[in-house]
Amino acid sequence: MRGDHGRDPLPPAAAAGLNDLEGFLMVQAEYQAAEREARAFTDRMPWLTTAQQEEVARQYVAERIRLNQRALSTIVGRTRALRGEYEARYAFLRAKLLKRFGVAVCTVLMCTAGITAWVAR
Repeated sequence: MRGDHGRDPLPPAAAAGLNDLEGFLMVQAEYQAAEREARAFTDRMPWLTTAQQEEVARQYVAERIRLNQRALSTIVGRTRALRGEYEARYAFLRAKLLKRFGVAVCTVLMCTAGITAWVAR
């Protein structure tokens, strides 16, 4: 079976490794963005000493990372809940469809048997 873009799918270990690498790169990019914003924030306070600017920047980055982690945890929790809801709904609809298909097949077979018996008279 082919992957999404016509490529062969990756073995599970390779896919997990790529997911880990992607996650690491995303965290690093977020951390660098937070540091840039912290520097821009402290640059607007020229009265702070260098040590104070570094401490404010450090606190800013720490708070930003903490808020992002909390937001991501909320999103992950909601995603898991939605997945459970969708899987339950899919199972219900699939069972309902299979029942209806079974009823339809039985109806067709009964009609066929009835017509066959009627014609054979």
